[in-house]
Amino acid sequence: MKKLSLTFATILTCLSLVPLSGCMRSIYEGKAVGVWEGDGSLNLSGITAPFEHATQLEFHSDGTVEATVDGQEFSFRYSMTDDTLTINGEEESWGLLYEIKGDTLTLGSSDHAAAFTKAD
Repeated sequence: MKKLSLTFATILTCLSLVPLSGCMRSIYEGKAVGVWEGDGSLNLSGITAPFEHATQLEFHSDGTVEATVDGQEFSFRYSMTDDTLTINGEEESWGLLYEIKGDTLTLGSSDHAAAFTKAD
């Protein structure tokens, strides 16, 4: 009986952690979900990335983002902390400072920042 109780308690503990991990993800990523329009001024200052000069970023709740650059779409995975957006390609990752205020998403450092406006 003790073994059954221990197994049941372990299962409940694991199940209770699943919603918490989902909630923690949504704190930051949830703010970014949607379509953001820019003017192509995203300059990563010496870092070459396929999403540099993006005119549109579309963040999805499944952790994917699509960047439109010169009419071409590129897909990546992303994650966010309180101040860093990490975009993961197949072989590389890029970390960018970000800030969301209202309908404005600012990417990059203050001397190379680009602003995107929420479209939806």
